[in-house]
Amino acid sequence: MAAPLWLSAVVLEELYAGARPADRRVLDRLEHDFERAQRILVPNLTDWVQTGVIPSRLGNRGYEQIGRARLTNDALLR
Repeated sequence: MAAPLWLSAVVLEELYAGARPADRRVLDRLEHDFERAQRILVPNLTDWVQTGVIPSRLGNRGYEQIGRARLTNDALLR
């Protein structure tokens, strides 16, 4: 039996951000289908707090400030 498929709101945001106008319709349908199935994962308060903590800890180990900012979405997906 296959496990249910979920879509992260973070991934959806990245897909929209990188999409060409011609791809928008496909993404709208993807969003609609996952929303209808109630299978979109949305970060909560704890997720956002940890998203700040993780890059901060990495920054204290030598990552420059810009590098830490780029880790935000990756930290949300952890």
